Amino acid sequence: MARLDTINPLRTNSINLRDILNALLVDVENRVKDNQQTLISEIPKTVPSIQGNTDDLYEAILRIIDNAIRYTLPHGRINISLKIAKSNLILEIRDTGTGIADEALPHVFERFFREDQAHTTSGIGLGLSIAKAIIQQYQGDIRISSTVNVGTTVQVRLPFRLN
Repeated sequence: MARLDTINPLRTNSINLRDILNALLVDVENRVKDNQQTLISEIPKTVPSIQGNTDDLYEAILRIIDNAIRYTLPHGRINISLKIAKSNLILEIRDTGTGIADEALPHVFERFFREDQAHTTSGIGLGLSIAKAIIQQYQGDIRISSTVNVGTTVQVRLPFRLN
């Protein structure tokens, strides 16, 4: 978070979000299997490039996927989809997890916020605030909708420019 708080020029280049997602899927595959969860991905074969930094965007998306895995019970499902809409790539990470209470939802991007006050799950409450800070650096947007005992959907919009 300290690095994200400083005003440094962004290290950007043309990157393919599809490649980042495929690498992430490989990296989390064993964890999902160990948790007896199902991971479904819908990623188009061709995706416009975006301006960004591979490491930063990998980190942001990993934090979102990590939450989906952490809060989805065994035999639950995690869906990752990527769509193209106008001049944005829309990444959706949807899970059948425990969900987030309505009163907690406005606070999920706050630093150190944890809905789980008893701390029965791992983490310190920085994951989503870091993800949001990274995504906003690339003129992106992140939104969350959730229903307790049904699941959570995180939508990330990242702009692209056609050459």
